[in-house]
Amino acid sequence: MQTSTLQVGWHVLRPAYTGLAAAETPLVEASRLLANIPSHAVTIPGEWNRVEIMWAATAENKTAACNIYLAPHDTDIVLAGVTGNIVSGLQKTTGGLFIADTLTIASQNWLTTISAIDGGAADRAARLYFDVCGYYKIFIMYSAITQNDIWTAFIRGF
Repeated sequence: MQTSTLQVGWHVLRPAYTGLAAAETPLVEASRLLANIPSHAVTIPGEWNRVEIMWAATAENKTAACNIYLAPHDTDIVLAGVTGNIVSGLQKTTGGLFIADTLTIASQNWLTTISAIDGGAADRAARLYFDVCGYYKIFIMYSAITQNDIWTAFIRGF
């Protein structure tokens, strides 16, 4: 038997989000339903077992707090997987965005451990890493973001 791992490049998980007025309201327990999944939710390809998520902002030293939600195929509920805080550093994407170099997990509620690969505020890319456990939708909502800051989230699966 031969085992192989699919190598996938980075894709946009959440297009540029601007904190123009205020942060988004996290989904409270009663609203965590498939009917409330936002249009920016991404379908997780069936061949992805694990994901890596990173963020980038339009300037250095920007901060945000976010919530990651996942939805399974067989129910109408959405689960709150992890909340965390991010700070952008100096390393840039090819598009000129400043990659988050600090990532702190505030809370997690998942089937396996969600790990933070923290860049240590040393201008190295900070990322989240976890097993998607067969879930098929994933999305991010920003619970705290400075007005006019712009963040983009990226995902890669394997």
